[in-house]
Amino acid sequence: MEHQHLTLYVARGSERAEAAVRAFEEVCRRAGSRVEGEVVDVVRQPERAAADGVLATPTLVRWGGDGLHTAGGRAAPMRVVGDVTDARRLWRELGLGGDGEAE
Repeated sequence: MEHQHLTLYVARGSERAEAAVRAFEEVCRRAGSRVEGEVVDVVRQPERAAADGVLATPTLVRWGGDGLHTAGGRAAPMRVVGDVTDARRLWRELGLGGDGEAE
């Protein structure tokens, strides 16, 4: 598996957003050097969310990696929108291998 960049877009301040951030940080910690993680607060950086086509929060985007490719040959981003509070589910959705247990 190649190195992946993950971005979590949230509106910080709510319990749901903070739970999403905790799950995201757990996935990044478990994946180690396989992923680079970034959290974007859409309240503080609305222009970033708009530029990246994020319309709802929380949204987790996997940039590049395996999967569908655009006409330009680049891998299309994969998005998980809605409930991203379960680290094991995120692990599976992102195709990081195994069942999401600590390695």
